[in-house]
Amino acid sequence: IWATQRFDLIEHRVRQAKDEGYEMHSERFLDSTVLPTMEALGYHRHMNKDICFVRTRTNGIVMVNDCFAAGVTRGFLKENRREIIIEALGRNCSEEITDRDDNTVFYLKC
Repeated sequence: IWATQRFDLIEHRVRQAKDEGYEMHSERFLDSTVLPTMEALGYHRHMNKDICFVRTRTNGIVMVNDCFAAGVTRGFLKENRREIIIEALGRNCSEEITDRDDNTVFYLKC
């Protein structure tokens, strides 16, 4: 699907999107268009609570709260997530960006 239909699917997504300004947002594109297309072809979406993908950006930001949106991912507890990310990247994360209200870390600058 990704290799053969993504450009047609992005055209469809832009025409049908109801979230203005996010038509080509990669995570929303996958969730609203690519994955449903794959499911319609008979592919099953399997959720594994032992696996979590954290979003990273070209500026070095790692979005560490993704794994907590629907509960804690086993093995990725709040106490050790920074160490897990540093080990996976093979470099230090110099800055934490936190929520002002409860001091929860949302992003790491790595």
